[in-house]
Amino acid sequence: MSNANIITLFDKAVEIYKNEPAIIFEGKTITYHELENNINKLAELLIHKKIKKGNYVGVCIRKSPELIYAAMAVLKLGAVYVPLAPEYPVSRTDYIIKDAGIDSLIVNSDMRDKFNVKNVICPTEGLSETNVPKIATEIMQHDDLAYAIYTSGTTGKPKGVMIHCGGFLNRIQWQRKYFNVDFKDRILHKAPIGFDISLWEMFLPLVSGASLVISKENGYMDVEYIINLIESTRVTISQFVPSILRILVEYTNTNGSSKLACLRKIVSSGEELTFGLLKAFTQYYPDIKLYNFYGPTETSICVTSCCLNECESKSYVPLGDAIDNMEVFLLDDDNRLIMDSHIKGEICISGIGVGKGYINKPQETEYAFCKHYSREGEVMYRTGDIGYYCDNDLVYVGRKDQTVKIRGNRVDLGEIEVKICEIRQIEAAVVKCFKTEQESQILAAFYKPVNKDSDSLKIQELLTEYLKNELPAYMLPQQYIKVDEFELTSNGKIDREKLKLKEKTSRISVNNGFYPDRDKKAIITELFTKYLNCEISEDDDFFILGGSSLEAIRMIMEINNELNISLKYTDVMLDLTVNGIVNACDSV
Repeated sequence: MSNANIITLFDKAVEIYKNEPAIIFEGKTITYHELENNINKLAELLIHKKIKKGNYVGVCIRKSPELIYAAMAVLKLGAVYVPLAPEYPVSRTDYIIKDAGIDSLIVNSDMRDKFNVKNVICPTEGLSETNVPKIATEIMQHDDLAYAIYTSGTTGKPKGVMIHCGGFLNRIQWQRKYFNVDFKDRILHKAPIGFDISLWEMFLPLVSGASLVISKENGYMDVEYIINLIESTRVTISQFVPSILRILVEYTNTNGSSKLACLRKIVSSGEELTFGLLKAFTQYYPDIKLYNFYGPTETSICVTSCCLNECESKSYVPLGDAIDNMEVFLLDDDNRLIMDSHIKGEICISGIGVGKGYINKPQETEYAFCKHYSREGEVMYRTGDIGYYCDNDLVYVGRKDQTVKIRGNRVDLGEIEVKICEIRQIEAAVVKCFKTEQESQILAAFYKPVNKDSDSLKIQELLTEYLKNELPAYMLPQQYIKVDEFELTSNGKIDREKLKLKEKTSRISVNNGFYPDRDKKAIITELFTKYLNCEISEDDDFFILGGSSLEAIRMIMEINNELNISLKYTDVMLDLTVNGIVNACDSV
C-alpha cells in the first residue's frame, strides 16, 4: 500500500475491466475505458490551467458523470478535492473558497458566472474531441492531502476538515474487502457531495470493477424515485441515513418490498439508528444485510461497523468494531481509559484515518486532534460523542456539545445562533433540536427581539429569508419561537431544558374547512392540516408553518397514494404550498 492511492487502484481496475460498465446514469452506460479517457481529457485541461499537486480545487457540479470526471481528475494530479454542494448559499460557498484559498473551480456551465475565482472550468467545455495520451497519476505519500470537506462550526462559519491520502485509501480498501465488492456489484451514489458519505459511494465501485449508479440531483430526498432507480438498475449496495431509511420502511408497509429484492447490503450512517427501526427493517427485509457505520468526518468517513442482522436479540444498537488500522476507545474526563461496562465516557479515535486538522483553525485543531492518551508521538481525535460499553459492545449515547445530526449532516447549533444574532432586530437566540413522534428531528429557533412589541410574523419572515441565504437547507429551523426573556440556570446561563416546542395553533383557512367533494385541492389541504396540525391557507408555506423536509416527503407519498399519481418531492420543494402542489400535480 506504500505507493498506492485511490487513482492507482482505479488505474488497475481499468486494466482488468476495460470494457465493463463503470457508470450508469439516466439510462446511459460509460465503460471503464471511456471513463478513463474522459478523466484524462479533463486532467489535461487542468494541467493547462497550471493546477498541480497540493492545490485546493473546488468542485461544484450536480450529480452526473461530469462530477466523477472532475473529482478523479483532481486526485489524479495530486490536487486536493474540495466538494461544494450546488445547493449551498452563495455566501457559504464564497467563504469556503476564500478560507481554503481556492483559485480553481470546476462547475456546471450554467454556474460559470456565479463565483469569483481565477480559474472557472467546465468539464464539458474546452476538452479534446479525440482520445488523449494517458496522463500519469501523481505519486502520493500517505501524508499528502486527498480532500478537504467542510462541516458546521461553532463560530458561525463552517470549518474545513483535511483528510490525507493514507486515511482515505485505508477506508476504501477496508470496505472493499469487508463487503467483498466485485464486478457484479452496482453501488448507488445519491448523497450530497458536501456530505462525506458521498466519497465512498463514488470511489468504492470504481476501484473494485463494480458499476457506479448515479441518481439525479437531490434524488436522495425522493424515496419513490430512489426505490425505482434501485429496481431498474439492479443496485446491490446502497446507503440510507436512518431518517430516510424509516420512510423507506413506511413505503414498504404500503407498497411491499419486492422492488428492493436486488439489494444485498444497506449501510445506515450519519445519524443514530434506533432499535425500533432495526426491528422494523429486518421484519420487511430479512435477506438484506443492514450495517451500522459510525465515525466523524475528521476520521475518514467512518471508523466502526456492525452487521445489525446479527444483533436482533439485543435491546440496543451497537456501533460495532473498529475498521482496519483504526482504534476506538472511551476516555473519562481525566483522560483515563474506560474498560468497565455502563460507565459513560468520550469516544476517541486513533489510527491512520485520523485527519490532519482544520483549515486555518489552529486552536480547534490543537484541542480536537490531540496527543494520544498513552502512546508518545501519536495523535488521537476527540469526537465529542458520549458512549458506554454493554456486553463488550460500544453504544452511542449522545453529544457533549451542541452538535446534532440532521439527515446525516453535522449541524453545530451555535453556528445557526450566531447567524440569527447577526440580524439587528434580535437580541439573543437559542437553537434546539427536538425529536418528533416519527423519530425525525426538527430544529426550533428561540429568539428574544430587541423590541418586545415587534411583530412576530414579520420577524419570522426576516429570519427565514436571511438564513435561507446564509445556511444550507438542512440547517434551517422549522419553528421560530419568540420569548420575552430566557430563563437562566443557577450559574447564569440560558436554561435550554426549559425551552419547549410551541403547540401548533389553528389558523383561519381561506376555504373555511375541507372541500365536501374531496377534490384534488381538498385532499392536499387535508394532508397539509394533518402534518402541520393546524388549518392552513392555500398559499401557506409548509416549512414556514413548522413542517420538516421528512414530513414533506411523507406527505408527498400520501398524496401520490390518494391521487394515484407519481409526484416527486423535487417537483414541489421550491413551492411547498397547497396551490404549488396542485399546480405540480397538473403537470405530472
